Amino acid sequence: MATFKTEASIGNKEDLASFISMITRDETPFASSIGNTKAKAVFHEWQTDELAAPGANAQSEGADYSNTTTLAPTVRMGNYTQILAKEIKVSKTLDSISKAGRASEFAYQMKKKGTELKRDLEHALVGSRQVTNGSGGQTSANAGRTMGGVQSWINGTSTWDNDASVAAFATGTADGTSVVAVGTAATFSLSAVDEVMQKIYEEGGKAGTLMMAPGVKRSFSSAAQGTTNVRRNIDDKGK
Repeated sequence: MATFKTEASIGNKEDLASFISMITRDETPFASSIGNTKAKAVFHEWQTDELAAPGANAQSEGADYSNTTTLAPTVRMGNYTQILAKEIKVSKTLDSISKAGRASEFAYQMKKKGTELKRDLEHALVGSRQVTNGSGGQTSANAGRTMGGVQSWINGTSTWDNDASVAAFATGTADGTSVVAVGTAATFSLSAVDEVMQKIYEEGGKAGTLMMAPGVKRSFSSAAQGTTNVRRNIDDKGK
């Protein structure tokens, strides 16, 4: 008598695990670390001001004011709001049948697309896209508004791209229209990081976090492992 085998059997159950493994990273470190505010128009504006450089200041006792001081106005700046969207369309039949790994297909797709939107936002924030008002109109054929990414607000030349290459900003206005042009490849060094940190300080910034692409992070880690001071400072903070 022939042995009855699985390939001939009817009714064998599938062994499909009831979970879904997401294999794509979903971190958004930049977007998660900055603040937010509510825009009340498609073009959100703010003002900046700066202090005069410190210098000698000693007046004679009883001296009168010269009334010749000219006060500088504030600088008005702005960025367009950008619409990010993802489309979801699930039939009621699919949403109601039994599925492995999720009870509701619609809820699962909503969560997935929400994560994708966060990644798109991160891409827009750290990118070099400039402030634009789009091409107008309300049809899909027209380009939408774009907000200026962080790189379009940087004024300076000592900046590195994902390949640790020196990049030059074609315009130095730091108003959301600066254009990044990748320059000649350069070897990563801690002195380069120190130079950027110095420029941030000199421009009034307070840098507390370093963010870099994976390739640059490898170069940074390699340089840090060979530097006693870097190891000591990191260990001192327990990080």
